[in-house]
Amino acid sequence: MDTALALFDCLVQTAGVMRFRRAVVLPLLVSASFAVALLGAAPAQATSSSPTLMAGQEWMVKDNDLAVLGGLGSYEWIGCGATTAPLTSTGYAPCQPGEDPIYTDYDTFEAAVESGQVTSGETVIFDNEDWQYTPSWERRNQEKYQVLAALLAMRHGITFINTPSAKTYAQILQEDLAAARYASVVEIQAQANDRNPSSYEAHVLKTVAAIRKVNPTIPILAGLATDALGRPTTVRDMVEEYTGVKSYVQGFWLNANTWASPRGRGCAPEGCPQIAQQFLDDIGVH
Repeated sequence: MDTALALFDCLVQTAGVMRFRRAVVLPLLVSASFAVALLGAAPAQATSSSPTLMAGQEWMVKDNDLAVLGGLGSYEWIGCGATTAPLTSTGYAPCQPGEDPIYTDYDTFEAAVESGQVTSGETVIFDNEDWQYTPSWERRNQEKYQVLAALLAMRHGITFINTPSAKTYAQILQEDLAAARYASVVEIQAQANDRNPSSYEAHVLKTVAAIRKVNPTIPILAGLATDALGRPTTVRDMVEEYTGVKSYVQGFWLNANTWASPRGRGCAPEGCPQIAQQFLDDIGVH
């Protein structure tokens, strides 16, 4: 077991529940700066000196979604590996040069680092959620394991993009705040609110405000999807959501997942490429 696990348990376990706050805990101050100083590491830089921009911001996409889009757009990060074969835990293609591996649990990420599959200067996407890709014991304590993964990335000079999600907004917010303390980039998974721009904007703006109290400088991405949870979004709603939050975030994670029937409705089994293409056209990406 990684020594950071024992250290982390000692530092932040209180009343049997893991929490991450700038408060005295047993009775140490738990904060990103304390963890970095203790471990002799600092968060890796989020981007290169000349990041790839689209519509003036940094964007992320999974390689399977990029295929749905027909390669349209310019992306700073292209996720590969786990979760790129929709609704299955295997069957995805190996990562290609220039792509960034996705990990959904700490143990697999730790093994990849220890074996040299991921090394200093590289980028990973850590997508821990309450879903089949993350083991049950990690789902029961997502904050703990995402912080362990972030600290592991710090020590090895790996850029760490954390994209946590959970069943309730309160849980998601706690995980986003934990990510903001330790990750290189944090992504707000707000795309479940697509088709309701006012709810989407409220989710993103509330979360951004909370993150900025924890970390004023961390780059923040917001999730956008053509068909979140298998239900197509309209181009009009996507544009309204994008326009409503773009000045508060540094970029977006664009999703165009393929959802099999019966969960996938309308164009969702194909990922709704026409919606994505028209959305990108409407925001000036040609």
